[in-house]
Amino acid sequence: MFIETLLNGTWDLRDEILSLELSHAPRLSHLADGWMPMPVPGDIHQGLIATGRIKEPLLGLNSFDCHWTEFRSWWLRKTFDAPSDWLDMDVIELELNGLDSNAELFLNGVHVGSHRSAFYPFVRDVKPWLVAGQNVLLVRLTAGVEDVADVEVEAPDGVRPPGEADRGRMERGDARRLVVRKPQYSFGWDWSPRLATTAIAGDVKLRAMRHACIRHVNLVPHQEPDGGVTVAATVTVDQFHYYKSSEGVVSLALTDAQGRRHEASARAVLRSGYTFVELKIPLPDPQLWWPNGMGAQHLYRVEAELAVGEQQMAFAPFDWGLRFLDLDTDGLFAVVVNGKHVFCKGGDWIPADALYARTDDARYETLVREARDANFTMLRIWGGGWYERDAFYQACDRHGILIWHDFMFACAPYPDHLESFRALVEREADYQTKRLQRHACIALWCGSNENNWGFRDWWSDRTQRGAHLYNYLLPSVVQRNCPEVPYWNGSPYGGDAPNSSEVGDQHYWHEAMMSPKMERRIT
Repeated sequence: MFIETLLNGTWDLRDEILSLELSHAPRLSHLADGWMPMPVPGDIHQGLIATGRIKEPLLGLNSFDCHWTEFRSWWLRKTFDAPSDWLDMDVIELELNGLDSNAELFLNGVHVGSHRSAFYPFVRDVKPWLVAGQNVLLVRLTAGVEDVADVEVEAPDGVRPPGEADRGRMERGDARRLVVRKPQYSFGWDWSPRLATTAIAGDVKLRAMRHACIRHVNLVPHQEPDGGVTVAATVTVDQFHYYKSSEGVVSLALTDAQGRRHEASARAVLRSGYTFVELKIPLPDPQLWWPNGMGAQHLYRVEAELAVGEQQMAFAPFDWGLRFLDLDTDGLFAVVVNGKHVFCKGGDWIPADALYARTDDARYETLVREARDANFTMLRIWGGGWYERDAFYQACDRHGILIWHDFMFACAPYPDHLESFRALVEREADYQTKRLQRHACIALWCGSNENNWGFRDWWSDRTQRGAHLYNYLLPSVVQRNCPEVPYWNGSPYGGDAPNSSEVGDQHYWHEAMMSPKMERRIT
């Protein structure tokens, strides 16, 4: 049995001094006065705007009047009811997406966890603290940089991330941002004011489950000599009992636009914890997904189900595009889809709102559709932003927009000498590559924005911080979770000089006419 409910909607919000101790959480959980409404998914600035405490920060110079929010702690509260029969379930799992940042979580006054990344969700079985009837979930957030030590920012090599002061202007950034796993632009960028996001930027879910569930469905197509395709599927089942096994049947179906259903199933002994069930589904008449302007964006409907005894547990259905990817670096730099080179035309994608949690599904749809209508074939998700919500990638799948996807590192020597930082990054990369593996639009994973270039031309070979991430950790995760998607170390990257026009990709910052040699490479 699997029951999921959303705790999205209107939450209560209040601010306290930054140093308020966590021991005050039980008192705040039941405090009647001093709260304001805010939406979840959403950002604390939305609640402050709605109650008139601040003006819209993206108008005029209003962002300067919001700096004080970085020096407060922010407490978000949701009261909800739990049915009494939920207490008979094996697992009651709480999931919060987009916790930005330095989150502490309390259920019914009990501390149930801490979380330090906006880039993968907090997930925990909260059955021991849930009660039948009314429950109170309390989340404390901060801007995220208040506990970053100087030694974390300025390692022995002495290199710090660049700022406005390096260009002879008043400083408005914050070097501490490179330690915090949240959107890097939020402390100021060339396109964005300093507006330190503080948010629950994604869905909040509560899942009540019995026996087992499907955690993940991975699909990899293989071409056959006769022109058909075999889809190799790995279904990850989580069986909850910590020492007993059980028997189950895993079923998987792919349905095309003509209603043709292709199925496979397998009986398996479900071990405690994870069991990986392998299935193969032949597609004798494969319907390919193509980028915008090259063909149709065919999508299969994928349905997976687990049966344990009389219990049926369905995985959330999703759409999947069948396509084959390559990166051609033989004298050029080109994405190849289904055996054909793609002329990748488009632009960078930065968050659609500086308060990124404020972007809704309708806005994603409008912007991606406009990109399609402008004859784009690719968007590059820039490494100073965030991994967008599912609705963005679904829109790109529907409209044929390929995604060059940076990992979230931009313009800084990141502290990969810290074991704790590397652990955060690996969990982030593991989660995001698994989550996005199902999307046909994902064309390439890229290590960072401009940091390989920075090693040579900004920091003059005085630091290697971050190189371990781009050269070892991230490609290993991509190979493990989605080896069918190409990986590239950075953007720009290639050759002796990472921003040269000779090898790989280039960030062309000059507005003068391109050389004939560059024009030949592009065409």
